[in-house]
Amino acid sequence: MPRRGKELSPTLRSRICELHSVGYGYKRIHQMHPDVPVSTIRYTIKKEADRHDNKSMSRPGQPKKLTEEQRRQIYETVTSSNPNISNSELLASVGNAVKLRSLQYVLREMRVPVKINQFTDRIAERII
Repeated sequence: MPRRGKELSPTLRSRICELHSVGYGYKRIHQMHPDVPVSTIRYTIKKEADRHDNKSMSRPGQPKKLTEEQRRQIYETVTSSNPNISNSELLASVGNAVKLRSLQYVLREMRVPVKINQFTDRIAERII
């Protein structure tokens, strides 16, 4: 289920925890910050020990295999420096971190223009 509201900022989260440590209750904190529901205040205080520096916890799931640097490198290679590079050469440039199909998904996500079909290129070479 998607989130219904926006996430609390780390400063507001630390302010709520600070007020609770001083001795303020949930309702009194809610009176000071009426835009934050009481249940959110309660949950924030409950999860205070799990957070580091009141920053948001990471979402569950497997981390991305391609770093942002590698994605940027792929995009720059395909768009400017060598637009006719093959997919196998692109995979080698990022150290074969992903499979070919994943690279194709990344290129589609980046909205890189599709290359001319290699099959039609071969046919054109035979005709000429």
